[in-house]
Amino acid sequence: MKRSIIYISALMLGATAFTSCDNDFEQPPLAVPQTRWEANTTIEQLKTAYWKTDGNYCDEVGLTEEGDSLIIKGRVISADSTGNIFKKFVIFDGTAAIPVSVNQKELYGTYHFGQEVYINMTGLHVGKYANLMQIGRPEAYNGGLQTSFLEESTLALHAQPVGWACPAEVDTLVLKLSDLASIANDQKKTITTVSRLVRFDDVYWENAGETFSTYQNTTNRIISDKAGNKLIVRNSGYSSFYYETIPGGYGSVVGILGQFNNDFQLELIGLSGLIGFNADAKPVGQSEYRRATKVESGKSYAFVADNAKLATPVASTRDFGYFYVEDVKPENGVFTGGMSSAFTFTAKGDGFTIQQPDGRYIYMDDQGKNNFNVTATLGDGNEFVWTVAIAADGTATIKNVARGKWIQYSSGYTSYGSYSSTQDASFLPVLFEKID
Repeated sequence: MKRSIIYISALMLGATAFTSCDNDFEQPPLAVPQTRWEANTTIEQLKTAYWKTDGNYCDEVGLTEEGDSLIIKGRVISADSTGNIFKKFVIFDGTAAIPVSVNQKELYGTYHFGQEVYINMTGLHVGKYANLMQIGRPEAYNGGLQTSFLEESTLALHAQPVGWACPAEVDTLVLKLSDLASIANDQKKTITTVSRLVRFDDVYWENAGETFSTYQNTTNRIISDKAGNKLIVRNSGYSSFYYETIPGGYGSVVGILGQFNNDFQLELIGLSGLIGFNADAKPVGQSEYRRATKVESGKSYAFVADNAKLATPVASTRDFGYFYVEDVKPENGVFTGGMSSAFTFTAKGDGFTIQQPDGRYIYMDDQGKNNFNVTATLGDGNEFVWTVAIAADGTATIKNVARGKWIQYSSGYTSYGSYSSTQDASFLPVLFEKID
């Protein structure tokens, strides 16, 4: 991981020079905004002190051990000017970043990209919503609390923007997609990395040629690297660029690294966060998939259920899970898709091992659950072996030898699992061979 300040959003800068600070607000203040507050706590210290493993909670912040108000400061590293980031701004102080969730749009007009903001946290709340730590207010959730949007009038009593906005001072963290697994498994790394403005180099869009989203819908698009690591990029159908076409080729992507439950996701500030891509380039990593009538060792196959639901592998940040889906439209037994949908079958014993695109093996442990387990190390037992029987209609019964469960797509859960009996509203997958 490297630190860099090479990304400056043109959407926020306009014609401002990289070396200057911007005092050209829509309504310029009469004097440089100032405060008498002094920060006495870092954002990392705040997050660590109030960190819980719960996915949803909300706690009120009290005084420091010395009896003083707990004050943090940070530079704004986000902007909602394009509408893709919704009702929040994010601050970073060199130790960690944290979103401030506010029930208000167009926050960029008050909390400017690159401006320092002091926040008196005493009396405010901090916690998590769907596993993402943030500043907000308590809201009832499943008999407990989650952290939701703070009223702007409340925040105004606790927050003081200071000085001119200095976009050139915004720090961007350069990561690799392969770094995400270690971040997910390390609390300190999670605290210090999630919500940062980050940059991923040498990646491509699996959805090149499609639009970023559709009108008024939030859509997940995927970036991948050459090793098969990938990351969700969350796009709003209310953003100013939702209808733009995703470019092809390799390039860099910059955005705010967020988290939703167990998945990391990236939020673009604007299209200036796409660097080096070629709008005319052929989509990278696209292969033709043809409906299979048999399985051969060493070849790769995609799972498609109900002629529409394409299985995607367990996320690289997890060692168990279900196969979630993307929509696909095979025509005459053929479709075009990314490399990240191809599972490799290799003969072993009376069946096959199955590897995800990231090289990890799919198996089923003895815990009696219906999810898949994944590991980089191939074991000797039958929990790693799957038999395959393809019926006349093309559907495949893919059964785990050790557990006797077979792979099915559940329309109720909208995912693939492995079950010991036929599920309601379920479909067996059809295998499509990847043609190199």
